[in-house]
Amino acid sequence: MRELEPYNYLWWKQLTTLYIYTEQHNKALITLQQADRAGFELSEQLLILMAQLYAQNKVPQKAGETYARLKSLESRPELLAQQATYWQLAKEWSKASSSWRKAATLDQKYYWQHTLLMLKLNDFTAALASINQLSEITSDVLLAKTQALSALGHRSQALQVVTELHKVDPSDNSLHWIKYLTKD
Repeated sequence: MRELEPYNYLWWKQLTTLYIYTEQHNKALITLQQADRAGFELSEQLLILMAQLYAQNKVPQKAGETYARLKSLESRPELLAQQATYWQLAKEWSKASSSWRKAATLDQKYYWQHTLLMLKLNDFTAALASINQLSEITSDVLLAKTQALSALGHRSQALQVVTELHKVDPSDNSLHWIKYLTKD
């Protein structure tokens, strides 16, 4: 089909669909790559599929790059969050951070993922800034705030946060932090 009518976009889409339906994901990805290289403008749906196939093939870098081509990316927090996940899998930390931050400006729940990444990267100032943007304060959020404050040298503030947490929701983690922050 592609040989007979290589310029018919419908054939490329149908072949991709056939490969997906028959669970030949590698061939589906190759078909999408070929259609893209042939100059066809892939729909958002096909770009998302292509990114998923890249991720499935353990190429998260290409998945993140493919998401960057989505026209609606900057206005859809769930797409930005998925892109951030791909960047994290690719260990592209600054790109992941940027995507999480953009997603969070559109939907506050993504500040938590940004916080977790910043803690992992030991960027405690950025982690604290994201924590302060969260509207839902859970025990995990308060423990993260304790960690960030402690790492920034604000031991008394960290102790205050974790002590209040321990009064409301005692746990081994909060007790550990209290012991750590009160020893000389």
